[in-house]
Amino acid sequence: MAQNGTIEAFGVNGATFTSAEGINAKGQIVGYNVGPNDRHRGFLYDKGVFKTLDVPKATFTEPHGINNKGKIVGTYVDKAGKFHGFVYDKGKFTTIDVPSKATALFTQARGITNDGRMVGYYVADVRYHGFVYYKKGKFTTIDVPDATHTYVHHINESGQIVGTYRDQNNRTYGFVATP
Repeated sequence: MAQNGTIEAFGVNGATFTSAEGINAKGQIVGYNVGPNDRHRGFLYDKGVFKTLDVPKATFTEPHGINNKGKIVGTYVDKAGKFHGFVYDKGKFTTIDVPSKATALFTQARGITNDGRMVGYYVADVRYHGFVYYKKGKFTTIDVPDATHTYVHHINESGQIVGTYRDQNNRTYGFVATP
């Protein structure tokens, strides 16, 4: 933090690990914690108060992003062990899975804009692919040219996305994509 700024440390009571993953303009923070039983549980931290966010019947919940309207995106694992993306809005969880001709092994939602565009990545054909999700179920795959894996992490209100990719030599680089 800047020399004139402050740092507020926080952790979920009883957790052995707490990770802050996303913050919006209102200062609301989302993330996850790991308790003594190694279960990942999501949280919303707002004005010093933690609210638990667990997808019903999930064994693992990790929120990663929150927009200024309070919509939260993340990842959960179902009882069969499959990873799914989710959006949480007004107390309701909705599953977000990338449709794929190949069987997508998992979907991870990472960021969301105020108008509801979501980004993340999924696995299909033994590769990680980035995605942008638009309203009404429209997904666009984002693959950095010549990359073996592409991970999309965040999107801003202008539609720019950032992430990382791995090349043929197993090196990892950052990227920004501008529409």
